[in-house]
Amino acid sequence: MKSGELTGDWKGWRGSALELVSGGRATVTKLDGQSWDFDDGWRMTGKGTWRHEQNILVVSVKANDVAERPRSADDPGVPLPSPNPEEFPKEYRWQFKARHGEKGRLEIYFFTGDPDTRDAYVMWQAG
Repeated sequence: MKSGELTGDWKGWRGSALELVSGGRATVTKLDGQSWDFDDGWRMTGKGTWRHEQNILVVSVKANDVAERPRSADDPGVPLPSPNPEEFPKEYRWQFKARHGEKGRLEIYFFTGDPDTRDAYVMWQAG
């Protein structure tokens, strides 16, 4: 992946979004946590920065809103404990990798959940 390929709008699971602007500004909307943090059931919205280093996209954001992820029958994984909003993060850092998905389209992703049974949280460029 090249930095120029990363700028623009990215869409993801259940309405999550990521905007990467050249110059290093980032905005996330309803983005879930990675690894074990996904199981905590929160979704963050906020502004911050992004950088591309050694084939990893790093996005760091200060939250202006962190809300409980809605539960539904189609929500995969282990049932979530009742989250405590006081424990939601005030800022967060994601590390995305990239791959070429269907039709050679660039996708960015991070892993969620237990390391023994991880899922990829995939985002694709809008448009």
